[in-house]
Amino acid sequence: MQTWIGVYEHERKEPTILVFNIELDVDARQAASSDRIGDTVDYAVVVSHIREYLRHARHRLLETLTEQVVDQIFCTFNVSRVRLSVAKTGILEGVASVGVEIERFRNASNNASE
Repeated sequence: MQTWIGVYEHERKEPTILVFNIELDVDARQAASSDRIGDTVDYAVVVSHIREYLRHARHRLLETLTEQVVDQIFCTFNVSRVRLSVAKTGILEGVASVGVEIERFRNASNNASE
């Protein structure tokens, strides 16, 4: 996926390609019983929401972007935990990627917490 991100001016001249790894904890019992996508979180819809967010996002730090994406997931989908890693590829010579990973749990007030 691509977005505008970077601390340095040269990073913000072109969209940056990001690689996402997304883990979601869901109660899968109903979906396992019914075998219907409507009874679980459709990961294609999650990715679509992330892509839409990235179309308009402008951040300097991966940490900010990652936290914002996790907040969007908690606000939109019925998940109890999100582990999200986001990496920039090919930005440093000799390094395949650099990135961050966070894990957040939904708390009693339906907001994310560490």
